[in-house]
Amino acid sequence: MNYSDFKDEFYKVRENRRTIASLIESIADLQTNAFARLNSGVVDYSADRVQKTCDPDKAMVEAIDKVNRDKSELVNKLNRLREENEPFERIIFEADGTGGEILRLFFIEVLNMKAIAKRLHYDENYIYELRKKALKEAYEKEVKDGVARL
Repeated sequence: MNYSDFKDEFYKVRENRRTIASLIESIADLQTNAFARLNSGVVDYSADRVQKTCDPDKAMVEAIDKVNRDKSELVNKLNRLREENEPFERIIFEADGTGGEILRLFFIEVLNMKAIAKRLHYDENYIYELRKKALKEAYEKEVKDGVARL
């Protein structure tokens, strides 16, 4: 794995983290709004004035089943993304010093460089330099003599 591929994997972690945050929010919305989709038992009088109502028990069971299936799919996708990120997140959490903190804030917390500079009280250009240096150090640590630990 060359340096460019190594660096690209960290950007995949960043994008996956965004997706993970969205999936977590979707799962919470599913649980919160699960029964909002149900027919509220409104009585419908047709032209013949025959009362028609849907079966509330059947609708409830179908809604619960659909929520469970949707949640299961989202959780599976969430777990797959977390597993994909795991080796590179380990590298980020093992990085020490300010460079390690910049990597964590940028790739894990998905902050932009301006926000990181403000949080760490450094100039934004210096933050870019420190991130580049930290990535190079992580690459050299993980890929020794052409043998990757990943």
